[in-house]
Amino acid sequence: MTRRRNNTTRWIVWVGSIALVGGMLIYSYCQNNNNNGNNNKTSKKIEYDTKYSKCFVVTKSIKDKYNWNRVLQGNSVAILAPNIEIGTIDENLKHKIVVCSLEDSIWPVIKHLKKDCLIISTDDFKEIPNDIPRFVKIILDPTIDNE
Repeated sequence: MTRRRNNTTRWIVWVGSIALVGGMLIYSYCQNNNNNGNNNKTSKKIEYDTKYSKCFVVTKSIKDKYNWNRVLQGNSVAILAPNIEIGTIDENLKHKIVVCSLEDSIWPVIKHLKKDCLIISTDDFKEIPNDIPRFVKIILDPTIDNE
């Protein structure tokens, strides 16, 4: 009788712990999805936040909007569109700048880097490839007021 009761107790504890772990996983998944939905409110924070890896596509619209020495201090990369130059950059940050000679060469660089956040002025491009959201988690346009 005691042996049977112990087996039943073990099964109840086992099933309960599996249900608890499953519930915690579902809860954390839902929390992550809710945080991703608040992109508009946090867009200004993301641009200078250090916890996100960022990829800036520097075009005429946004080249004067940022202090590039400050932006590139974090986990960020600047991709320069054709015929674009940014001001004086510290020597130790120049490795974070990718210069593209053709507009079409920007997209493979973005795909290869696989950063968390892509900051791009969508008005400066005819078309953004459909598969870009597969390679970045968040796409922000700093020329649009998101507040």
